[in-house]
Amino acid sequence: SPTTLVNQIKRIFGMAFDGGEVVIEENKAGTARIRFVGCPGSNRGVWDDMLGSIETLLELCGGRESSARVIAVGRDGDTTMTCVLSWK
Repeated sequence: SPTTLVNQIKRIFGMAFDGGEVVIEENKAGTARIRFVGCPGSNRGVWDDMLGSIETLLELCGGRESSARVIAVGRDGDTTMTCVLSWK
């Protein structure tokens, strides 16, 4: 399920990135808020790719109309990004 996927985001992130930390700030049916911290070398393209991958994974886990949007930082050179995920 999408909620289970969010619970596994730390492990999935660790397979693709060295360093950095994932903080799950909220995870409930239909929505989650996640903060990525200490990710040197990140840029807007990296953040966009990450969000697109998460949206796809949410749908593969049964979520419909999934979306991921940045709510804090996540620009070129930012080492931190907070996003909100939603699905039906």
